[in-house]
Amino acid sequence: MRPVVLTVREGPRAHRERTDSREAALERLGALLEPVVERARAAQRPRLLGRLTREIPAKEIVYARFELRGAGRPCGVDVRADGSVVPFSGRWRRRPLSAPTTPKGAIRALSAHLSEEPFST
Repeated sequence: MRPVVLTVREGPRAHRERTDSREAALERLGALLEPVVERARAAQRPRLLGRLTREIPAKEIVYARFELRGAGRPCGVDVRADGSVVPFSGRWRRRPLSAPTTPKGAIRALSAHLSEEPFST
C-alpha cells in the first residue's frame, strides 16, 4: 500500500507528513485542523487589494491548505481567512465537496469522498 502524504501549508510555511493509511491521515488532519481554524479566526484580517484597489473579502482568501495525496484521489481542505473550512477534490482543478462547514464536517466529507470508487476510464 502506498503511503498517504499530508501536506500542510499555512502562510509561507509548508511541511509534509507521511502516514500508512487514509484513516491515519484523516485522523492527523483532524488533529491539525482545529488549531489552524482558531488561528485564522483570531488573526487580523488581511486586506488584500486586487486590480483597481478592489478589496478581496476574507471568505475568498485561503489562510491555510491541507492536501492528501496517495489515498486514491487527491483531496484536501482549505481554511479561509474568516475561519470557514471548505473540503475539496482535485489537485489542479479543485472542486468543493460541500459548502463551507465545520472541521468535523470537512473530515466526514473527505472520508466519504475517499471511500467512493475511483472513476474508471
